Amino acid sequence: MTSFRVLTFNCLFRGAARERLDAVGRLLDKSNIDFLCLQEVTQRRNVRLLESRLASYRAAEYRPHAGIAVKGGLVNLALAPIERSSYEVFRE
Repeated sequence: MTSFRVLTFNCLFRGAARERLDAVGRLLDKSNIDFLCLQEVTQRRNVRLLESRLASYRAAEYRPHAGIAVKGGLVNLALAPIERSSYEVFRE
């Protein structure tokens, strides 16, 4: 049986968000979790910070939104290449 480790984590955008993301990124880079789904990563500069801290992971998958924002605040990273992704908005 093959195992696949997934972590979804709400990073909380309020307060000292960059400092928290820096610490979260450093910790998760050592975790060996296969797929990360990070929530509340609201700005693209924070995505770049996470990418620099998560050196073991491939480039982040996310959707840019209106200037500096990340659509839905959702960012995914994986140890293996992500072959395809999509972003669906549910109105209800």
